[in-house]
Amino acid sequence: MGGLIAAGVLLAFMLIPVGICLIYDTKGFYLYLRIGLIRICLYPRKKIKTPIKESKKNQTKSTESSKQNEKSKGKLSDFMPILQIVFDFLHDFRSKLRITNLQMKLILANNDPCDLAIAYGSAWAALGNLMPLLERYFIIKNRNLEVECDFEATENLLNARIDIAISFGGLLYILIKHGFRGIKKYIELSKNLKAV
Repeated sequence: MGGLIAAGVLLAFMLIPVGICLIYDTKGFYLYLRIGLIRICLYPRKKIKTPIKESKKNQTKSTESSKQNEKSKGKLSDFMPILQIVFDFLHDFRSKLRITNLQMKLILANNDPCDLAIAYGSAWAALGNLMPLLERYFIIKNRNLEVECDFEATENLLNARIDIAISFGGLLYILIKHGFRGIKKYIELSKNLKAV
């Protein structure tokens, strides 16, 4: 009887969903680890505040630099290297992973209506080619894809979120088989984000 209970507990433990959540928007890039209902932020790490008081000049410089950083975030061009790493990860682990949530909102910027119409059509054509490819390899439960036009914006912006889940048993198998490759990819991602 005790063996059956232990086997049941072990089976339930192996079926606990484990996954990651990637979010990219105008606030920057965020990476979360999800274990069941628990969500842990992996990137960015919260900075420890120091009690040292800065001068007003340093404070104004820091606020100006933070404003510049906020303006530079959310660019579509900055997201492409991250997207490539995500695709490499999904390609390696596609047999075990499930995409539980896929959201993307692309905002196209151009003050010329003709150019904007061409870009709008090209964006939807690219999505039309991308989605069948993703659906061929993955089960996608929820999706929400949008393309909008903005005549006043100066550059293309992207708001994206992808939730990837796997059972704990499947994760254990992947860690044993592909652990070194996953660590290498994570180090490359961290270096790329620090260099931006």
